[in-house]
Amino acid sequence: MQRNEPIDAETLLSTPLPPVRWLIPGLLPAGLSLLAGASKAGKSWLCLWLCLQLARGGEIWGRTTQPQTILYLCLEDTYARIQGRLFRLTEDSVPSRLYFQTGSCAIGDGLELQIEKFLSQHPETGLVVIDTLQKVRTGDANGNVYACDYRDMSTLKSLADRHNIGILLVHHQRKDRTDDPFDDISGSVALMGGADTSWVLRRRRMSLNAQLHVTGRDMDSRTLHLQSEGCIWGLIEEESSEQMAQRAVPMGIRCESHRTASARQLQLWYDGDDANDDKTGISPDDRGIPETPSAPSSSSREALGGNKHGLCVATGQPFAAADAASTGSAPTPRRASVAGQPPEGRLLDQRPNPHAEVAL
Repeated sequence: MQRNEPIDAETLLSTPLPPVRWLIPGLLPAGLSLLAGASKAGKSWLCLWLCLQLARGGEIWGRTTQPQTILYLCLEDTYARIQGRLFRLTEDSVPSRLYFQTGSCAIGDGLELQIEKFLSQHPETGLVVIDTLQKVRTGDANGNVYACDYRDMSTLKSLADRHNIGILLVHHQRKDRTDDPFDDISGSVALMGGADTSWVLRRRRMSLNAQLHVTGRDMDSRTLHLQSEGCIWGLIEEESSEQMAQRAVPMGIRCESHRTASARQLQLWYDGDDANDDKTGISPDDRGIPETPSAPSSSSREALGGNKHGLCVATGQPFAAADAASTGSAPTPRRASVAGQPPEGRLLDQRPNPHAEVAL
């Protein structure tokens, strides 16, 4: 099937297509992948261990892999350093399927031919690791970062797809952390946008623990909690996107957003039974639920323009008063499960939505 030829939906549904080739089941498929992390966070150690396990067909974080040939372009290392790391990572004989190279051409200037030559000699190759991406880039004379990123990612993705192999690019993070680990990837959004799979390794300096955040086109997002054990990243716990969402929201709390005549507000509702508090001896504080509205978060204060008193931006009044002013009457509890009304429960907090332009 030619990719540049149109195909109708009926033909597409009836055409047998090969399944996704998984190098590491559920974590690393064939295609173009990106591994980003801070400097000295342990990216190269992680890549070397992964390459060893894949070449052996060993287990990786509870997942069985198939033996395959691996090409590791260690472009920031020497053979002496690689040898020292291999001695520390394994006491057994190293697999003959694992190949190293400390030099390469640049993207669009011989790298693709270099990789294709290796693939012709080793057709069983499953993964090519390029450590680091910056070492094989030529830049852009016009200074268009997005266009340069998009061009390089497209070239490497086309190579990976053409041969049905994995290409893993090791890259750096920005110095300033954000709430979203994938926003920390250095460069433009074209880097993550051009990758089929993205990994972000987060680790505090000198800590033995790290989090590997994984997302991609062929998988559900997940987070792996890792611990360094003798230079090997061992798995402590793995969380799916659903588990992460459940952990982020306390049991029995729901969040709703609605607009008044003067502002958009967020409301937090607790669905617990207050009548049972005395019977169980559990107070709201014991459940981690404040009896009074909590103070606005930093993002909420920023949205309020520095207002620390929980006042409506539009009116300068407390939210309840602002709500009353917009309706002409005092606010009353709404408990019925009727369209347009909040669910039954105790109102915990109410504040302007910092993402007012986003439809929830």
